[in-house]
Amino acid sequence: MYVAFWRFYQSGQFGYLDGNREDWFGQKTFAQAESWPADTRLAAISSLYRFAEIFEFAARLALTPAGDKVMSIDIELNGLTGRRLWMDDPNRRSFFQNYVVTIPSFSFHNEYTADDLASRGRKLSMVPALELFRRFGWDAKNETIASLLKGLYHDSTA
Repeated sequence: MYVAFWRFYQSGQFGYLDGNREDWFGQKTFAQAESWPADTRLAAISSLYRFAEIFEFAARLALTPAGDKVMSIDIELNGLTGRRLWMDDPNRRSFFQNYVVTIPSFSFHNEYTADDLASRGRKLSMVPALELFRRFGWDAKNETIASLLKGLYHDSTA
């Protein structure tokens, strides 16, 4: 099961509403070794990839007639209170400690030039990810996040 809603307006505005996939893991549609109640975890790699996808979409949109010289990116995650950050890549070690967030939501807003998005979108996507992870108490290094992004892009330019 994957829950998402997309809307793209003629003005160039794009809206994307998505549910956290890990909230549906307990349902029969997902095969897994363990289950847990909804609203208890946030997947670190999936969250990082989601930020990267948002910036990649914006970078590509910036290069089309629907783009603009300056574009804004707004990201909001709700229902966070009490969630534990979870390493969702089976090829990576789990976190050695529990990183639990106490805030109810996370918001990120910034404006970027089309040139910046097109040339540095991957690096720019790391900023909201690092901010989110710090809210959980995980002070990840830029190099760690860049290394994790290589798995999404399958190259060394993350």
